[in-house]
Amino acid sequence: VFEESREEGSPGNINQISFRLSSLDELREFHQRLCDGDIEATPVSHGNAWSVYCSDPEGNLIEVYLDAPFYIPQPQGKPFDLSQSDQEIHRATQEWADSVEGSMTYEEWSAGLARKMSAGE
Repeated sequence: VFEESREEGSPGNINQISFRLSSLDELREFHQRLCDGDIEATPVSHGNAWSVYCSDPEGNLIEVYLDAPFYIPQPQGKPFDLSQSDQEIHRATQEWADSVEGSMTYEEWSAGLARKMSAGE
């Protein structure tokens, strides 16, 4: 994404650019590459996704993320530890989801949304 209309030194107006990954291993690898390059990287679990946030050289927020198999009403976010195993991350997220009112599996949420759309809601 290129923005040619702004003056040098002025803040950008891009809120966030997000890139979807397909596994926690890919998220770990991306996080490690950022850390190896001395780039500040913040892992955040949203319950419905596991993310790593960083800024590009112009200060725009970049997110790389992986969908989680849970639906948790948003906004939510808390740090999580990418050094944990996939099973530990899934278990911790499941426990969190179980504690948040309105949470369910992604499949349950998706089926409910499909019913609402079919009913014209």
